[in-house]
Amino acid sequence: MPWNVAPIDSALLSLVQLIQPAQSERVYLESRDTILSEFLNRKQLLRSLDRLERAGFLLRSSDGLFVVAPKSYALVGRSLDQKERDKARLLFLNRKRYEEFGLGA
Repeated sequence: MPWNVAPIDSALLSLVQLIQPAQSERVYLESRDTILSEFLNRKQLLRSLDRLERAGFLLRSSDGLFVVAPKSYALVGRSLDQKERDKARLLFLNRKRYEEFGLGA
């Protein structure tokens, strides 16, 4: 199945899937600690999110938050093992919970 996306886009889609639903600024903040920051600056990352949305790989919720579209599932699945994705998502959600309650990380 041809996806017509750059290799870095699969990493970006995987990140969005881990932190979804997410504002574009949150995606940028989370990307700073990943390989994405070596290839995309803030402006490029935000443009990539818009491009992926126009191509149908990302959707926006009614409140403007990004979520990964079903069209992206196969691509994300090829770039991130399901078990590793689930562990990363759990760690992210735990960190988010601690931040919300002011417990620090």
